[in-house]
Amino acid sequence: MMGKDLFWAIRGGGGGSFGIILWWKIKLVPVPETVTFFRVGKTLEQGATKLEESPSMVWTPLGGMMSRISESKIPYPHRKGILFMIQYLTAWGDGDKDPERHIDRIREVYEYMTPYVFNSPRQAYVNYRDLDLGINKNNMCFDWPITDHWGIRYYNEDNFKRLVRVKTKVDPHNFFRHEQSIPPLINYY
Repeated sequence: MMGKDLFWAIRGGGGGSFGIILWWKIKLVPVPETVTFFRVGKTLEQGATKLEESPSMVWTPLGGMMSRISESKIPYPHRKGILFMIQYLTAWGDGDKDPERHIDRIREVYEYMTPYVFNSPRQAYVNYRDLDLGINKNNMCFDWPITDHWGIRYYNEDNFKRLVRVKTKVDPHNFFRHEQSIPPLINYY
């Protein structure tokens, strides 16, 4: 049976950190009949002024009900006062001789946008892992300065510490892990 701390953790504590959910019972709530969604995309023929090789951005609006949820209610705290979450994307084919140029271009866009984002330095959203924040290269032993760096940016300090306590309780041997998973407290020291 799932306790309230584990339920809290799996609702935003990073997939793959706490185990496998075999079943989940939920209570449905009414949904409004009208939901607003839009997409703006322009090709060169439709009025775009310049064709880029591959970089693109996705602007996901935040707010509404999400901004009304307390930072301590779910692990993902960075919602209130944030208008959009921006994802920077690039793609290339298998035959591309220089894939690094695409990565370099996205990094240029990322750096260019930094002074214009609301929280500079910006925070991160764990559903879109940012491996530039750091990765665990050793599956069992954690480099805590790196882990703290991305853990606090994803969740804030209090939520990250709470996630570590939950992980320690439900998976002390760190069976469920990935390059940025929540580490158990056993590995902290």
